[in-house]
Amino acid sequence: MKKNIFSVILTLFISSYYCQTVVSSCVASDSVVNSYRDDIDRLCLRRSFHVNSTWKDSVFIDTTLRSRYLKALLAVYNATMLPARDTVINKCKIHVSPNPDTKTIFIAGDSNLVWLKNIRYNVSPCGKPVIDNAIIKYGLQKTSFSAPSWWNIHSVTYKKTNGNLNMYKLGLIFSAIPSSSGPNTTTIDGTDIEDSLNVNFTMLEYSYGWGDCWNGCMFRRYWQFKVFNDCSVEYIKSYGNAVPPNVAIKENEQLFSDVKVYPNPFNAKIRIDNLGSSSDRLSVFNTLGQTVFEVKGMVDKEIDLSYLSSGIFYLKLEKGFASRTFMIIKE
Repeated sequence: MKKNIFSVILTLFISSYYCQTVVSSCVASDSVVNSYRDDIDRLCLRRSFHVNSTWKDSVFIDTTLRSRYLKALLAVYNATMLPARDTVINKCKIHVSPNPDTKTIFIAGDSNLVWLKNIRYNVSPCGKPVIDNAIIKYGLQKTSFSAPSWWNIHSVTYKKTNGNLNMYKLGLIFSAIPSSSGPNTTTIDGTDIEDSLNVNFTMLEYSYGWGDCWNGCMFRRYWQFKVFNDCSVEYIKSYGNAVPPNVAIKENEQLFSDVKVYPNPFNAKIRIDNLGSSSDRLSVFNTLGQTVFEVKGMVDKEIDLSYLSSGIFYLKLEKGFASRTFMIIKE
């Protein structure tokens, strides 16, 4: 019986090693959830255009997929046992591209237009119904007004202070007036997250771009994650240009390339050799992501894990932004 159990565990070990699938969680603190609010709405907006939904013609964003996107993003955020997660979350700080903006829109016109003068001097309503109605209906607030003395074209910027909108559609509505308008397209950020949906999982592809991103970025690196409905996460692969050392951790984990963790499977103690300089932290997690052992500033030594029950665990070494995770089996 014990031999059969070990065979099952070994099979799981081999499968998990090559697939790099870990148990994660779709729950996080309010601050983490709030940090992904804009990403979720932008993914929802993109999906409307991707599937040619009627929502693409609405100023409001279809948020029916908001819960699914939130769960997927939080699952990757919580998959701390995957080294690639440290790259996209901690070092590169990747979010959905903010361009075009879903919060701000500008209107520009001849400085002699009465309604534009009213906006400049905070006269409300300004006298242009399409603008006055939009301010009330969509909750817009004026954030800036530009009136250069050397140019007769003045411009005003409005912002959606609570939530996001399809500013491209709102710009089309404003195009009916004798002025120019559109969403803010000056925000430059090389990061992005793309998605594809399956009935059983959500694919998320994180990317980091650099080099003249004003014109689309000359270089880009991609990381793919598959998030299952139970919130487990599989790291698929990375590809694209090699990331500069000063931008992200080395994906080949060269810092810990000579480390040996043995015996594996083990009964009580595990030996960690060839650490070189000391590791900032060594942690052991169970399959639920719970920390069962942790030590800081360790050098080559043994750790006693005899108190653990039989099963699969993950041993993670960290130094700065570099990390490496080993799967270990307790007999």
